[in-house]
Amino acid sequence: MKHYFASLTVALLLAQSAVANDLKAEIEAANATFMAAFGKDAAAVAALYSATGQVMPNGAEPISGGTEIAAFWQSVFDAGVVDVTLETLEVERTDAGAVEVGRVTLRTADGSIADRGKYIVIWRHENGAWRLHRDLFNSNVPPPAS
Repeated sequence: MKHYFASLTVALLLAQSAVANDLKAEIEAANATFMAAFGKDAAAVAALYSATGQVMPNGAEPISGGTEIAAFWQSVFDAGVVDVTLETLEVERTDAGAVEVGRVTLRTADGSIADRGKYIVIWRHENGAWRLHRDLFNSNVPPPAS
């Protein structure tokens, strides 16, 4: 009987680990789509957000709605930031979706680093895909000394 419970416990732990790894892989795949569109197509980036998604950039009010989110990202591209690298550090499933914590690196067209920072994304599974619901990020670079 003890052997049965020990085997069941191990099986449950392995199943939970596999589900967590699958979720992380799904979020990383969604991030790969984001990175592929970044710097090229602001509307495609905005389409990766949920119907009620928000971008919450450092030093600004939240930005809501597909048109406004596309305009925000287009302004970033127009400022010369055309490449992004997202590194998922952790993903946790929640009742409403998932929460991701990660690192971000932004680059200009010549490959120079424009910024490094961190982010938290609340993801929602909507219309068969993981979509960014709340996208909060800020810089690791300290402001210039005054």
